[in-house]
Amino acid sequence: MTDKLDRPHHLRMIDATNPAVSFLAGFSGESLRSMQQSLNVIADLFSEASGASPIFTSATLPWHSFTRAHVKKVRQLLAEKGYAPATARRHFSALRGVLAEAESAAALGVKAPKGSSPDAGRALSREEIDLLLGMGNTALTFRGFSLRALVAVTYAAGLRRAEAAGLDLEDYDAGVVTVRHGKGNKARRVRVSPRAAGIIEDWIETRGDGPGPLFFGRGR
Repeated sequence: MTDKLDRPHHLRMIDATNPAVSFLAGFSGESLRSMQQSLNVIADLFSEASGASPIFTSATLPWHSFTRAHVKKVRQLLAEKGYAPATARRHFSALRGVLAEAESAAALGVKAPKGSSPDAGRALSREEIDLLLGMGNTALTFRGFSLRALVAVTYAAGLRRAEAAGLDLEDYDAGVVTVRHGKGNKARRVRVSPRAAGIIEDWIETRGDGPGPLFFGRGR
């Protein structure tokens, strides 16, 4: 298989019904957010595999045009990009789900990415997130403001640890986080909730408006 798959001339939505929409309709809350994130990852990988420009999103991806070769290439890229095994399987499961909605057999017989993580972890509950954010705590230290904002931006924007650690002050503006070095070294913009924005801005007020990393210790 070549590094980039040939991009068929008919790559487009075949009808007005996006199978991703009907797939996502079966989820709610955090599960919905997780599946939407997975479909966006698949859209990025498909774009890379087919050399698409502009890059597809889950809303514009021609799901009906997925071939078995596309599915295998996405599976390969999930392994090459270094996703944790459980995360790669979740993304691949979302792909299978949408293709099933599209009545496509492209993923049949293609096995999910293998591997296991030694420390799988788990999703935090809303109560645990609230506790970490320290809502209502008026006696936060410098470090407390920093850690609370770090949790807020990581959770609200769906960032990996390295992405959050790599943010500069200029990467936050009025509730929008710009991730300049995301997966595949691609930049993206993410709008966070008003709640998360308030926490981040509390930290910036404590941090000061000097240029440089968004997060740092007082001893910088």
